[in-house]
Amino acid sequence: MVRGCRAAAGSAAVRVAAGRRAGHEGSSKQTAIDLWTQVFGQGDKYAQQKAVAALDQLLPKDKVAREKAVAALRGTVSPAMFEQLVADLFQGYQ
Repeated sequence: MVRGCRAAAGSAAVRVAAGRRAGHEGSSKQTAIDLWTQVFGQGDKYAQQKAVAALDQLLPKDKVAREKAVAALRGTVSPAMFEQLVADLFQGYQ
């Protein structure tokens, strides 16, 4: 476990911190998307609203590109949460 990190050993925050210590920065945008998706899956209504707002800014605006990016998040939250996330992220898209 990374020193000073209180997250569970398998969490994304720990993997990111470990990667940074090892000199592997990775994509900070993708890291933010992953972390906000976890917040959505584990948070209350207020946290979910904040996560959707943040993800809306981070994800591509183009519908096809957004669909592809969101599809990659499928395994990060429960199926029911994923359906809710999709509904929230695609409001206003035709």
